[in-house]
Amino acid sequence: MKKAVLSIVIVAVSSILVSCNKAVPFQELPEPAKSFLSTHYAGKPVPFAKSEWCGYEVLLPDGTEIEFNSDGEWEKIEAEHATLPATIIATLPTPIGEYLATTFVGIPVEKIEKGFFGGYELELVNDAELEFRDEGTLKSCSF
Repeated sequence: MKKAVLSIVIVAVSSILVSCNKAVPFQELPEPAKSFLSTHYAGKPVPFAKSEWCGYEVLLPDGTEIEFNSDGEWEKIEAEHATLPATIIATLPTPIGEYLATTFVGIPVEKIEKGFFGGYELELVNDAELEFRDEGTLKSCSF
């Protein structure tokens, strides 16, 4: 009996998670997500957007993937065959931009993610991985 109940629960939860992954048009994204895309990726169409159980995922034509939380705030940006616009880096705490400008001159960022417990994780095109605290001070750097 316990196995039957557990099986039903697993099937129910799986069904809920799968049903939440559905394609959505750009117009149905939360306003902050639409504003972010219009500001930092102006003129680029959004051919693919999907609703997930915890937010939204957008795929741009150049391979850039952007994850938004359910409120439409970005959580992760990964440029597969491109680099992140400087306008996005400019929205981060000032010390992050200053560190990049002085230590990694001319090396673009290809991935940025907000940390689960705060802060930011960046990956540069030279494979450097940088971790910053909320206020923008460097926490770690690895290659």
